[in-house]
Amino acid sequence: MAPYYRIRPANEEDIFFIRALELDPANQYVHSWDEDTHREKMAHPSFHYFVAEDVEEKPLGYAILTYNNPERLEWRRIIVARAFSSCETY
Repeated sequence: MAPYYRIRPANEEDIFFIRALELDPANQYVHSWDEDTHREKMAHPSFHYFVAEDVEEKPLGYAILTYNNPERLEWRRIIVARAFSSCETY
């Protein structure tokens, strides 16, 4: 796996990668959402999606944070792709 380079806000184009990580059998304990739910959450102001990328701008993983109320920040997901995962090609 290439070294980490940056974290950027995710967008709808990242949903395929996000879903691939959620559905990877290695992540069987991670709750997954369908594409429409991810689009809905990305558009909601209390949800914040981030993608980590390598120096070639290939995604390495993602995270979802949400504010449930003004005093509470919650990590919803943190998933990192494995070097041998099929997700590397996305």
